[in-house]
Amino acid sequence: MSTLTTTTLGPLLNRLFAEADAATSPAIKSFTTEERIALTASKTEYLDRYGRLKDLWLPVSRETGELLYMLVRATGARTVVEFGTSFGISSLYIAAGLRDNGGGRLISSEFERHWHDIVRLDDIGVADSAIADRALAQSVAQHKSMFFAEKAADKTPIDYEAAVGGRPQLTPSGAGRAELEQDYARMLEDGLLLDEAETFDELLSRCAKIQDKANASGREKRP
Repeated sequence: MSTLTTTTLGPLLNRLFAEADAATSPAIKSFTTEERIALTASKTEYLDRYGRLKDLWLPVSRETGELLYMLVRATGARTVVEFGTSFGISSLYIAAGLRDNGGGRLISSEFERHWHDIVRLDDIGVADSAIADRALAQSVAQHKSMFFAEKAADKTPIDYEAAVGGRPQLTPSGAGRAELEQDYARMLEDGLLLDEAETFDELLSRCAKIQDKANASGREKRP
């Protein structure tokens, strides 16, 4: 019997899926039909879209959840990093896979927490090991280019392969930086981070140093 079918997790997943189906976000009412179509299709306006839909459940389907569970089990994973937790349904499937593998660690984050989580991963040495793994970087770049390709502020396609070669950019600027700073302030106010969490400027300063390390490593290993 897998963890997914236990009397603890099975009913919980049923309840969460039911609540997700019934949930609505006040932000939905503020979208016109044209805006919904444009924002859904856009690959450059995700900050606005996710900022306005942050209270809306964005769960995986049951089938996708089961696929996540099977991938964790098939790979024998002990550590999983999840970007995009929403309200945790996907996390439960991943955690179930880790439990049935004998235990492990799940690190989950939301978009607004990514910079904070990058620094926390650096604190425990994960950033250095990830930077050193060029095959991992290449795989991430290929996956991003294939499934989540986006455009820069000037509307030109982002070259993820170039980032692998020594030009990743982790620190936002302009309007994007201002929006993220506001989001970070709200997270601090809501108590979502540690009481002694660094300021936003300190956080980006740390990210800049990680960015410099990644760039230097990429240039050194460029053929």
